[in-house]
Amino acid sequence: MKIIAATKKIQRKFFSGLNRLFISVGYSATFILLVFFLRRGLPSVPARVLLLEHHSVPWEREGFLKSWKLALEHALSDFNLRCVVLHLDSDMSIADAQTIRGLLKQLKAQGKEVICYAQSIGTLGEIGISGYYLGSCANRFYLGRSGHMMLEGMNVERLYFGKFLSSLGIQSDFVAQGQYKSGPDGFTRSDMSPQENQMMTRILACWSKQILQDLKNDCRLNFSDLEKGLTQLTCSAEEAKKLGWIDEVASCWSQVKLKYTKDEITLGAEAYLKKSKNFWTWMKSKFKHRHHIAVLRIEGELGSAAFDTQRLCDQLINISQNPEISAVFVLLNTPGGTSSSAEALRYGVLCCRQAGKMVTIVMESVAASGGYWIACAGKSIWAQPGTLTGSIGVYAGKFAFEKGLKTWEIGFGSVNSGAGSSESMYTSWSDDQQKRWEKIINFGYEQFICLVSQARGMSKKKVHELSQGQVWTGKEALELGLVDKLGDFSQALCWARKEKGELSDLEIVDYTPGFRYSFQWILSMLKEKVMNCFETLFVKGRKVYMLLKFA
Repeated sequence: MKIIAATKKIQRKFFSGLNRLFISVGYSATFILLVFFLRRGLPSVPARVLLLEHHSVPWEREGFLKSWKLALEHALSDFNLRCVVLHLDSDMSIADAQTIRGLLKQLKAQGKEVICYAQSIGTLGEIGISGYYLGSCANRFYLGRSGHMMLEGMNVERLYFGKFLSSLGIQSDFVAQGQYKSGPDGFTRSDMSPQENQMMTRILACWSKQILQDLKNDCRLNFSDLEKGLTQLTCSAEEAKKLGWIDEVASCWSQVKLKYTKDEITLGAEAYLKKSKNFWTWMKSKFKHRHHIAVLRIEGELGSAAFDTQRLCDQLINISQNPEISAVFVLLNTPGGTSSSAEALRYGVLCCRQAGKMVTIVMESVAASGGYWIACAGKSIWAQPGTLTGSIGVYAGKFAFEKGLKTWEIGFGSVNSGAGSSESMYTSWSDDQQKRWEKIINFGYEQFICLVSQARGMSKKKVHELSQGQVWTGKEALELGLVDKLGDFSQALCWARKEKGELSDLEIVDYTPGFRYSFQWILSMLKEKVMNCFETLFVKGRKVYMLLKFA
């Protein structure tokens, strides 16, 4: 009896302990699930309409194109989505217009409806030719009833401060390799050089040809009307409808938005992207696919205060050491910058290739100079037809206030142990100092040529012909052998999955590091905002004046 009683007591304790264990595990699992639900979001009713609009405040517009692209890329695999409605009220680069236009045409091919609205187009309008180029592919293109179309072709404008700086007693000391390398011209010249004029004329002609061909394929107008209209069309919204340039007129954006979103589940770009990443999709990706595809964006001026080269380089090396990453896509949108920053990032991309990962470079609006330096490390380089790339050349220099100090009767003294610092802002270069700077520039230029020669399998002589600082469009770069294929990220991804079957259905993870706020970063951003304000005042001042005049 005692043995039976002792056995029952042990059983009770055992089952009681086991029960407490299950309760603890249950509470813990519930807590973990709640955390994931709160962070990842609950499954929700799918959206039927994707609404793409952005704030009218200039400093809130940055990044809207990025969220638009991401939302449209996700929409390609969203079978519940019925319609995409866009408000075009800001111009964009030709390459960005081509990217979004390509995504919209893919959505149209899937049977989804695409609607675009703009208040006015062209001079004194919210959008220019690039905006019309994008909107023309829509099923229905609306124009504001009080708006107009005033197309005057494309133009390139630039200020030259050579004489102005000289009048202030500031001397611009610059050296460059490449007769088309026009970066320093804004400080050393007072007009556009023949080489720069020739280059920009060629680029505008190439862009115009691309736009005309795509608009012709939209079948809105015949080729002769398009060719003439893009350079000299002036008409009201009603006239534009009669001529076939648009489909409908509307009183305002709200009218169009209400028409297509009423009684429909509608989400903006940011909300749509958040809803697409809920708990269930995360669990499915983690349990079904251990491996994934990494995406890293490199944007901005290389080596600037707002650009964190070290973090991006470290992230690329971390990606190269991560065995769960099967492929890497590097999205480039940079005009260039310092060669040291470009080389550090090229090394990071090279580490990914050496680790056996498939590395694809996707150029967005611009990937020139240092941007192309980075691209040389990729296995395959993609660009849009309107992307600006190339600019293979090097320049460096400084501003010297020596004449100004004398004019203003400001004294200056220095003590040197050698020939004197050639970086000093208070003295101009001597002939010997200029020769030393030219020698350093030549080192960088030769290194650039060697990189391109090895990466593209070209002779140095051929590369040297293309390395005079010329900027090429993506289509020209393809013909010259500087890029491999034309297309955007979604097209490059489809190609990679066909080339490497194991990439099919793998989750895409963005590895781009977030901003690291610092005093230096804040100052750099403030400088950028001030420059943007000046551009708005001086370059777009005519639009502001006319709007005030008619108000």
